[in-house]
Parts: sequence; C-alpha cells; structure tokens
Amino acid sequence: MGVALAIFRALALVLFRLKRDKFGIPFWQYSYRLLNLLSGTLIGLGAVCFFPVLPAEYQVIILSAVVGLTAAALATHAVDNPAFNLFMLPACGLPALAFVYFDYESHYVLSLLLAFFMLVMIKTGRQTRETLIENFKLTYTLQYRANHDPLVGLFNRGEFERQYMTSTPNSLHSIALIFIDLDNFKKLNDSYGHQKGDQALTEFAEIIRAQTRKDDVSARLGGDEFTILLFVDQIATAKAIALNIIADTQNMGVNAELGDLKIGCSVGLAFTSNNNLPYSKLMSAADNECYRSKRNGKNQLSVTDIDKPTQS
Repeated sequence: MGVALAIFRALALVLFRLKRDKFGIPFWQYSYRLLNLLSGTLIGLGAVCFFPVLPAEYQVIILSAVVGLTAAALATHAVDNPAFNLFMLPACGLPALAFVYFDYESHYVLSLLLAFFMLVMIKTGRQTRETLIENFKLTYTLQYRANHDPLVGLFNRGEFERQYMTSTPNSLHSIALIFIDLDNFKKLNDSYGHQKGDQALTEFAEIIRAQTRKDDVSARLGGDEFTILLFVDQIATAKAIALNIIADTQNMGVNAELGDLKIGCSVGLAFTSNNNLPYSKLMSAADNECYRSKRNGKNQLSVTDIDKPTQS
C-alpha cells in the first residue's frame, strides 16, 4: 500500500508539471488534500497494525515516528490548514482510538497523550499558517515597493531596465521603446501645487495602462518622464499606441480643472529588429526623439528606426 501511494504521489507530481495550466487551482488543491489524507491514513493504519505485536522499545519508536512525521508535516502543509489536518487526524487519531481497546493501562495514557498532541498541533497549525501568510504578504509588499513607483504603480527605472535585459533577447518580435515627457508639468506644479501634479501623473499612468497590452512593459523613470517597451512586428503598431496616448492625454480629467494651462506629452519612439541592442542605445535614441518633439512644438510624436538611416 505504501509503495502504491508513493507511485501515485509521483504520478500526481508529473501530471502537475505537465498539465499545470490545464486544470484549475481547485483541482490541484483538492488533489493535494486527498494525497495528504491517504498518507496520514497509511501512517495511522501502519501504527495500529504493528504496535500491538512489537516489544515495548519498538512501540516507542513507532509512536515517536508518528509524532515526528506529524510535526514535520506542519512545516510543509501548514499554509493549507485543511491539508495538514487531513494528514494529522488519521495519522494520530487512528492510533489514539486503537489504544483505547488495548488491555494495558499505559495504552490509555498514550491515547490521551496523542489526543492532547493533536489539539496542540491543530492550534499550532493555525498559528503557523497565519504567520506564513503574514510573511508572504510582507515579502510581496517589500518586493513590490522595490520594483514599482510608489505614486503611480508602474515599474521604476531599475526594474524597467531589468525587464528589458531579460525579455528582449528571447522575444520573437521587434522592439520599440517609447520615451514620454509631459508638457507644461513644471508650470502645473508651480501654479497649482504638487497635489495637482500628482493627480496628473496618476491619470497619465492610467492612460498608459489602458493603451498598452499584456506583454508590454511600462515605467515611470522619475519626475514627469515615462517609458514603454513594446514587442511588435511592425513600427506602425508602436506609432498607433503612442498617438493614442497623446490623444488621451488631452482628455485627462485634470485638464478640465486647469483653465488655459493644458497638460500634453511629447513622445519619442525608437524601433529596432535587433533584440540584442543595448538598453542604453535604444533608450538614448528614444530620448533624443522625445527632445525633437519638444523642440518642434510639443504634444507630438517623433520616430526613428534604428535599423534604417531615415526617420519618419
């Protein structure tokens, strides 16, 4: 039975690795709990079967093994409290019930000790689960803060560069980098205060989220500068996204509150089919195009195809 269960667990692991995305989370969760129930039942039945026929010193070893396996399971299963309980209750509960029917007084004591141990493990399992969840939340929060801009929630400069370095070499598409600088942002801060400036930055970040796709990477570089990494097959796709962002910026809610002062954006776009192009070179090209947009009157798009000598 033990060999069969081990084979079953191995097959379940192989199935999980091969078909992880085919079945939903509930399927894998209930399968995991079922395996724990079967494992705990096997251990409990084994203890019940062998305990009465062995000398006292071996009985101590068996009981220690049951307790030790249950305590060890706490470390691996406590994050899913039902899974831990499904393992512990048959592993310890079956021997505890069986000891009641044995003839010796010491077995009654063992039964009570196992019952007490189960109560302690149930409480400890809950506390461990709560601690693990809090640690996971804290780790996620710290990681999120390290990688994201605290105001707008996009990636920060360092994470954007890391995403570029890890994703572009493996991409099957060409890449386009958009560099954006908000127009009249300094005047907004000077005239209406930083709170209104933060509102403009937050609204603009929402425009970027609305116009970009799942695999695109966007970031706030700092101040009023933003950037977007696009994986596209044609430069026209990147141009369309950039122009949509420019158009949507004119309709930001903050602009309705500013009178004659309007927030726009100057955009530079650099395109290449060379996925091994250094980050600094593509960023510099997009930055130069953004500066060209500023110089030519703001609130417009300038484009360069690095693979070609001409610009459009």
